[in-house]
This record gives sequence, structure tokens and C-alpha cells, in this order.
Amino acid sequence: MKKAFIFPLFVSAALFAAARLSAAAEIGGLHITGARFEVPPVGYDECMQNRAVWGLKNCLRDAPDYLAGAAKICGNLQNLPTAEEAQKLAALLYNAKEDESAVYGQRNDVLLKETGLPVSYDHIYIWLAGETADGKGGYIRMLANDGSIPYQALRDGSGYLSACCGLIRFDNPPTMPGKKRTDAPNASVICVERNR
Repeated sequence: MKKAFIFPLFVSAALFAAARLSAAAEIGGLHITGARFEVPPVGYDECMQNRAVWGLKNCLRDAPDYLAGAAKICGNLQNLPTAEEAQKLAALLYNAKEDESAVYGQRNDVLLKETGLPVSYDHIYIWLAGETADGKGGYIRMLANDGSIPYQALRDGSGYLSACCGLIRFDNPPTMPGKKRTDAPNASVICVERNR
């Protein structure tokens, strides 16, 4: 059962809550209430005022906070997929084993489209539920044309961290033929519901 949501201007908090997401779907037991490709960042003052409601321990003081923006869109950080849920979703998207952290193969764009995320991009990054201990980062899952890997990401949208390569900027991934280059300086968000 799919639901379509319209994207009106964000005039009020109630209107924002009703229109924030692009689709709803049930995929592999994960109830996705919707998704948003571009996450607008939240400033320090707004983050501090809503930190408890959004389930955040930290807010970035001198930079835009995309993880707080993802928590705002979903209503709470715990409404984002956990690392385990994202790994299960990746296993479905790439026809891989659920116990593999990094999965490789051709992405199933028909299934990806059901999440509400666009299939026209070669790399999509989704925020996950969780903050790093230092408060400056969070966790993401990359959903590329040919594989999916979990990463730690900087909350300011500057990039993600790889154990082998250090900081990798979001605006610098390789582009696949026939796909748009992911040049958004932030990750996307999928919102989930667990209390059903």
C-alpha cells in the first residue's frame, strides 16, 4: 500500500510534518513511512531548542547540522533506520546475504523506488539512527549502483569517513553512465515506524 505526499512550502510545523515525505512502503518487514532525498540542515539554536524532542544528544555549534535535519524530518532520530535495518534493506536491494556489512552487485532500482528515493542517482547516502561519541558525526549507508557500504559521516554535510581513505567529499563520487552525479552536500533520509 503506497501513499503519495505533496511537497508544499513549509509554512507551519503541522504542514511540515504532513508533507515532508515522498512515499510509504513495507519492504522486508521494514515499515517505511516516507523518504526525502535532500535534507535541509538545522542551525544550532533550533537544534538546541528541539534536541530532546528529536532524540539528539548533541548539536553542531558553528556549522549546519544535517543529521539534526534528518531527525527533524522523521520526528526523532530513532525514526531513522538502525544500522541493522539499513543492512537488511541493502541485502534486499543487492540480492545479498543479510549478515554481510558491505554488499556488492547491481542495485535493484525498482525496489529502491519503493522507498521513495530517486533511482536516477548513482550514489545515494541515507542517514541512520545514531550519533558518534564526539557529537560531530553520525552514520550513513551508501546505496550505489554497484554496492552498499556503511560509513561514519560528518554532520555538517562535508563528507563521510572511510577507514582506508579518510574523508571523502559527498560532491566527489564517480558517476555511472546514464545516472546523475550525486552532488548534494548531504545525505538523504528514510523514515521508519516500529510501533505497529
